[in-house]
Amino acid sequence: MISKILERLSQGDDKKIKQWVVKIIIGAIIADKVIHKSEIPFLVNLFESLKDDPETLSIFFNHLKEFKTYPIEPLDKKPTNAEEIFSTILKICRSDNQFHAEEIKYCHTVGSIMGLSPMVIGRMIKETDASAKHQAFFELLQGLNAEERFWMAEIIMKIIKADGKVDKKEIPYLSHLYDLLDGSSEKMKEIEQRSENLDLENLQPMNFDKSRSREILTHVIEISMCDRHLDQRELDFILSISDKINFPHEDVAAIVEMVRAATGIMPLR
Repeated sequence: MISKILERLSQGDDKKIKQWVVKIIIGAIIADKVIHKSEIPFLVNLFESLKDDPETLSIFFNHLKEFKTYPIEPLDKKPTNAEEIFSTILKICRSDNQFHAEEIKYCHTVGSIMGLSPMVIGRMIKETDASAKHQAFFELLQGLNAEERFWMAEIIMKIIKADGKVDKKEIPYLSHLYDLLDGSSEKMKEIEQRSENLDLENLQPMNFDKSRSREILTHVIEISMCDRHLDQRELDFILSISDKINFPHEDVAAIVEMVRAATGIMPLR
C-alpha cells in the first residue's frame, strides 16, 4: 500500500509531496510515542520503498532517529490521491486496535493540510474504526469454542441492557449475537430469557488467558461506551465481568480510560 503511493509520487514536483508523505507516515507511527508491534510492517514497507531514493531515505532515518512528530508543513500542491494517503495514515494509527487521543488529533491535522473537509475526515476516521472493530471481533470469535461463544453472547446482551435502554448505536452490536450463536434462533431465545435478569451472580466463571480476557473486556467496554456515556451501573457490570474472568480491576480502568480518551467519552455521570 505505502509502496504504491510513493511510487506514484517519485517524479518532478511530486517528489516534494513524496517526502512530505514519508514524514507524515513516520509521524503516524510515533504519534502516541510508542512503536507498536502492529506498526512495524508499515515501517518496514516504508523503508523498502525508499531503498532507491537516498535523499528521501535520509529523511526517513532522520525523522525516525528524532522520534518526535515535527510541526506538519503546509503543502503548496495538494496530492490528487489525498483520501488514499489519509486512509493509510488512519490504518497505521488504528493498527494497535485503538485510536489514541494523540493520533486522533494528528489525523485531523494531516487531513486538514491535505485539503480534506472536517466532514470527510470525521467520516473516514469512523469508517476505519468501525472496520477495525469488526475485524477484531471476528478474530476474537475464531478463538472461542461453542461454550465460550454462548457465554460472551450472554454478557453482550446484558451489557446492552445494563443502563436500562437500548441505544440506537448499540443496535449494530446485536448482530454479533447471531454470529456468536451461529444464527441459532433457539440459542437466541435462551439468551434473551437469561438476560431478563442482569445479575451476574450465576454467570459461569471462565478461564481465559490474560490476552483473550483483555480482548473480551475491550469489546464489552466499547459496546457500553458507544453511546458516548458510561454510567456507574455499566461500570459495575464491567467490573463484575472482569471478576468472572480473573482480570484485574486496575487493568479494566486502563482500558476504560483508553477508550474514553480516544473517542472523547464523557466521564461517569
